[in-house]
Amino acid sequence: MNIEYQAPEISQLDDGEGRFGTELKRTKAVFLASTAKSMVVLDELSEGTTFEEKMETSANVLNGFYQKGNNTILI
Repeated sequence: MNIEYQAPEISQLDDGEGRFGTELKRTKAVFLASTAKSMVVLDELSEGTTFEEKMETSANVLNGFYQKGNNTILI
Protein backbone atom coordinates (compact mmCIF):
# COMPACT_ATOMS: atom_id res chain seq x y z
CA MET A 1 0.00 0.00 0.00
CA ASN A 2 1.27 3.48 -0.80
CA ILE A 3 0.14 6.84 0.56
CA GLU A 4 -0.44 9.77 -1.79
CA TYR A 5 -0.82 13.28 -0.35
CA GLN A 6 -1.91 16.52 -2.00
CA ALA A 7 -1.71 19.84 -0.16
CA PRO A 8 -1.51 23.41 -1.43
CA GLU A 9 1.96 24.84 -1.91
CA ILE A 10 1.59 28.59 -2.22
CA SER A 11 5.27 29.00 -3.08
CA GLN A 12 4.77 26.99 -6.29
CA LEU A 13 2.33 29.38 -7.98
CA ASP A 14 4.85 30.92 -10.38
CA ASP A 15 3.84 28.69 -13.31
CA GLY A 16 1.01 30.98 -14.48
CA GLU A 17 -1.71 28.50 -13.54
CA GLY A 18 -2.97 30.24 -10.41
CA ARG A 19 -3.83 28.41 -7.23
CA PHE A 20 -6.79 26.46 -8.63
CA GLY A 21 -4.92 25.34 -11.75
CA THR A 22 -1.88 24.34 -9.71
CA GLU A 23 -4.05 22.30 -7.33
CA LEU A 24 -5.75 20.54 -10.23
CA LYS A 25 -2.39 19.61 -11.76
CA ARG A 26 -1.16 18.24 -8.43
CA THR A 27 -4.43 16.36 -7.84
CA LYS A 28 -4.16 14.81 -11.32
CA ALA A 29 -0.61 13.67 -10.56
CA VAL A 30 -1.82 12.06 -7.30
CA PHE A 31 -4.73 10.42 -9.15
CA LEU A 32 -2.45 8.95 -11.80
CA ALA A 33 0.04 7.71 -9.18
CA SER A 34 -2.59 6.08 -6.99
CA THR A 35 -3.85 2.51 -7.23
CA ALA A 36 -6.75 0.62 -5.69
CA LYS A 37 -4.44 -0.15 -2.75
CA SER A 38 -3.50 3.50 -2.13
CA MET A 39 -4.46 5.74 0.75
CA VAL A 40 -5.06 9.21 -0.70
CA VAL A 41 -5.20 12.37 1.41
CA LEU A 42 -6.40 15.57 -0.28
CA ASP A 43 -6.01 18.82 1.64
CA GLU A 44 -7.92 22.00 0.73
CA LEU A 45 -9.15 20.92 -2.67
CA SER A 46 -10.44 23.68 -4.98
CA GLU A 47 -9.41 26.68 -2.88
CA GLY A 48 -9.79 30.00 -4.64
CA THR A 49 -13.16 29.13 -6.19
CA THR A 50 -16.75 29.81 -5.19
CA PHE A 51 -18.45 27.50 -2.70
CA GLU A 52 -20.56 25.95 -5.48
CA GLU A 53 -17.54 25.33 -7.71
CA LYS A 54 -15.61 23.89 -4.78
CA MET A 55 -18.42 21.46 -3.92
CA GLU A 56 -18.90 20.36 -7.55
CA THR A 57 -15.18 19.94 -8.21
CA SER A 58 -14.64 18.10 -4.93
CA ALA A 59 -17.52 15.71 -5.65
CA ASN A 60 -16.17 14.96 -9.13
CA VAL A 61 -12.63 14.40 -7.90
CA LEU A 62 -13.76 12.17 -5.02
CA ASN A 63 -15.94 10.18 -7.42
CA GLY A 64 -12.91 9.54 -9.64
CA PHE A 65 -10.87 8.25 -6.71
CA TYR A 66 -13.87 6.18 -5.56
CA GLN A 67 -14.10 4.55 -8.97
CA LYS A 68 -10.42 3.67 -8.72
CA GLY A 69 -11.24 1.81 -5.52
CA ASN A 70 -8.76 3.39 -3.13
CA ASN A 71 -9.30 4.97 0.28
CA THR A 72 -9.53 8.74 -0.04
CA ILE A 73 -9.78 11.38 2.67
CA LEU A 74 -10.63 15.01 1.88
CA ILE A 75 -9.59 17.46 4.56
